[in-house]
Amino acid sequence: MSSPLPTSSMNLETALIGQALLGGWTITSLRVEVSSGPIRIPTLSFEATDGQQSKALVKVLDLRIDPAAPDELKDLELRLMVFNYQRQLIERLAGERLRGVVRGLQSGSIPFASAPLGRIYFLIVEWSDDDLRSQVALNDRFDSAYALRVLHQTATALHELHQREVAHLSVRPANIVFIAETVKLGEFSCAVDARKPRPDGAPALDWASAPPEFLYQAPIDSMNARCLIDLYQLGSVVAYVFSGTSLTAQLGLKLQPIHHWKRWTGSFAEALPYVQHAFGDVLRDIAPNFPEACRDELIGAVRDLCAPDPALRGHPLNRAGQGLQYSTERYISLFDRLASRLELGIRRVPR
Repeated sequence: MSSPLPTSSMNLETALIGQALLGGWTITSLRVEVSSGPIRIPTLSFEATDGQQSKALVKVLDLRIDPAAPDELKDLELRLMVFNYQRQLIERLAGERLRGVVRGLQSGSIPFASAPLGRIYFLIVEWSDDDLRSQVALNDRFDSAYALRVLHQTATALHELHQREVAHLSVRPANIVFIAETVKLGEFSCAVDARKPRPDGAPALDWASAPPEFLYQAPIDSMNARCLIDLYQLGSVVAYVFSGTSLTAQLGLKLQPIHHWKRWTGSFAEALPYVQHAFGDVLRDIAPNFPEACRDELIGAVRDLCAPDPALRGHPLNRAGQGLQYSTERYISLFDRLASRLELGIRRVPR
């Protein structure tokens, strides 16, 4: 979530507390969230409840003027268009009742005299108390078998999205949330629907979970290329749950300064050999953190999912033409099989 714009005399963060919305929802408190990356549309997040005391997350579009924008009116217009794009996508996915995706509950606008334009525009989605970051912090709970079940459900959620021609583009620990013991993908502000181009052209991804082709500014102009970003981010999550670190951050540390994406002036193709060498070093460093019983399979999965060259990314059988290159189906099966192996081993431990 981008920080709210500071230029308005109107304090929406407090003024909206107690405001009734559509569908019986009432805003009860501000929800302070850790940034989900460089999202282009600033929003405010709130907790809301309904008559049955069910909780929901409310995102309100912040339409306060940004004096730093080159064209303030165009900036406001783009915010409205991108917010509406996100709303329509979430509504479409909610209508398809996907199990692995945070469900949209209500959206719309209501009059609010002291707000910019005299209205507030909001989106209400399912509430989650925890995300993957907080779960990983609970080391006594987050054992290897449980981690693999989380990865299985995350890969399944991506498969659901890809089947519907949607690339998520922000598969990161903050956006993998836990709702009633179910793992779901949330935060669709970076998502791209192949059926309808984004008004802003392309989302600004969070560098900490972005793949090398994005960091080195290679063209990403197809649905296949975007879904391959999802694969990289899934592999990065695999690395995170076992090593507690960002794969991209580790990659940056292994690169010589002159080859780092922040300083590189050549093409992505020219940088690729250096990135691939650094990637090999990262894999060797993180390997000891993986459970010994399935270390080889998991490191192999990270190697294929996060291959710096997008042309080499994905399961080898998919790359050979046995399915879509960006399919996660074989990883769904892999994580399920490995989780079962570890669970069986746990059950065989003598008491």
